[in-house]
Amino acid sequence: TMAGKPMVIFGDGSQTRDFTYVEDTARGILLAGTMDAAVGETVNLGQGSEISINDLADLVRRVLRKPEAEAEHADPRPGDVLRLYADIGKARSLLGYTPTVSLIDGLTRLRTWYEAQGIPPDELLQKERMKTWEPAPSTR
Repeated sequence: TMAGKPMVIFGDGSQTRDFTYVEDTARGILLAGTMDAAVGETVNLGQGSEISINDLADLVRRVLRKPEAEAEHADPRPGDVLRLYADIGKARSLLGYTPTVSLIDGLTRLRTWYEAQGIPPDELLQKERMKTWEPAPSTR
């Protein structure tokens, strides 16, 4: 998107995800690792809300200030789930966990980080692998 290439959406984009900022996830892991009440328990960490991938693409356009950015749909990823939503009720009650960074704030922080790298976005994006489920090209 930043380099003029379209965003790639695997599948039709109706699938949902629950995105959590890394600081919130790390804090939740630390809480779980330091509280006796968490021993032997399974606890979901997440934002506690879901967004479709199509709506995420719209949000990315807004954060990047590129409303004209195009998206193209590719074949669905192998084994992709249609809905991923974290019920964080147990994390709230057991650990006192509450996410503090919204998706739009997290994306804005990510944009700021990319901008601070001093490397053109197209160079950064060239290092990304689109199909991470396929073997990486040999470097030999």
